[in-house]
Amino acid sequence: MADYRYNSPPNWPAPPEGWTPPKGWQPDPAWGPEPEGWEFWVRAAEEAGGRPNRNAWGRAAVVALIVTALLSIIPVVAGADNLAEVIGFYVGRSLVAYLATALWAFFSSRRWGWTRYAVTFVAITLVLGLFNTAGNV
Repeated sequence: MADYRYNSPPNWPAPPEGWTPPKGWQPDPAWGPEPEGWEFWVRAAEEAGGRPNRNAWGRAAVVALIVTALLSIIPVVAGADNLAEVIGFYVGRSLVAYLATALWAFFSSRRWGWTRYAVTFVAITLVLGLFNTAGNV
């Protein structure tokens, strides 16, 4: 838990700097209960003003490359007439989805896991596809 620090609830006395509760420690009942949903352990980087997703650009790039590669297989298998144009279309859409995903994650106050990167990227890609389809109607 080196990246985390103990976060005392606001209605409890502030502990000394660097203090962590020893095994079996219980708060004084006179302090009252912690607020609902209180997180006792917070990332030290977040408290110091750091970003929880400093690696958002790299993680979003990995997801974008994998999804774009998988999407680019579709026109190859389908025997597209102008393969370069179709793959370029996927790459362009993926670039926009990559930038949106990375920016969203980078400025988010909560840490993102790989699943959130993938779901967000795919959702943005699908929304861009809907806009493209609506524009062609």
